[in-house]
Amino acid sequence: MHACGSVGVSMTEMIAIIEQYAIRNPMLHSNLMPLVKTGKFYALSLILYKDLFDVEVCVSGAEQLYCEMLKNIISKMMSLWFTSDSTDLQNPEAWIASPALIECRKELGGEDPEKQAKLEKDRY
Repeated sequence: MHACGSVGVSMTEMIAIIEQYAIRNPMLHSNLMPLVKTGKFYALSLILYKDLFDVEVCVSGAEQLYCEMLKNIISKMMSLWFTSDSTDLQNPEAWIASPALIECRKELGGEDPEKQAKLEKDRY
């Protein structure tokens, strides 16, 4: 939770960002929450990287504001959850999980039955 707060995002806000992304962007990606929960960070980085470029293909020109919003959400998640050398921006395999992503995983993996029920509901 401290990691999210250190970049100006609460855990609740981060979960809301993820949910908003999943609701608004179902044709670009699989559900991100299980990837975070299980620590599949490379798969997560690859999905985010691909989605950043695919969003323009999947959104019509009339929805440019929507496209920019999605790109901003994806970029925010990428910068919050991963660190990378400037030479590795085009190589998600080299991205390193940030403390915020690790903290998010810990929060999602906890024994809070309400969080677990919501995560399972979002999975399907």
